Order: sequence, then structure tokens, then C-alpha cells
Amino acid sequence: MTDNRITSLEAGSRDFTLIGSEQSKSETFGIQFTDNNVPIGALRVNFFPDGKFFKIEALVDQTCTQVSYSNVDIPGELVLQNWHTMESQIQEQTYMLTLGGGENMEANRFSKVAQ
Repeated sequence: MTDNRITSLEAGSRDFTLIGSEQSKSETFGIQFTDNNVPIGALRVNFFPDGKFFKIEALVDQTCTQVSYSNVDIPGELVLQNWHTMESQIQEQTYMLTLGGGENMEANRFSKVAQ
């Protein structure tokens, strides 16, 4: 990853564009998750050539232990479509994340689900 990419998401923030115009869907990239400024995990994402489907290459917690996720929009499907929401449990908390965009990548609605 290059230094000019924004790569951190904070739980509970409002919907926003995370990655600027320099982040195209043609490159694999990573996102670090934090909750109250404490690192909780990281995600590595890769888009298919058409830019409408993406796959999670890795999702880990802060100890680099693999974390499972589910597709909220199509239960049982691990490949996510543009603007689908994934749900995962990290440190006994449930988090939701939506990824997508046109030519460039955006991430929004990363939030902790109240328990």
C-alpha cells in the first residue's frame, strides 16, 4: 500500500467516502479497523476485473487470527457484489461494512452493532 491512501475506518462514524480517487478497483488494498482509536482488525480486498464483484482475501483481528464474515445481502454467498454489506464478529462485537463504488473504491457504514 502507498502512503497516500486512507486505510483506516473507525466504528460508529457516519457514512463517508473512505478512499480517494487514487484508489481504483484494479488494485488489491487493505483497510485497518479501529474502535475508539484502538486497532481491532484488518481487511484485504480484491475486486474482480468488472469492478462489480469483490472478494475478501483476508479478514483478521488484532492478533492476526482469521475472522469469518457473512454477506448480509445474499446469505451464504462469500463473494460480495458492489455495495453489499458484510458482517463480522471481532473481539465478541459485531461489525458491519459496506464496500463499493463506480470507477474508484469507496467504503462506508462501518459500524458496531449494538448488543
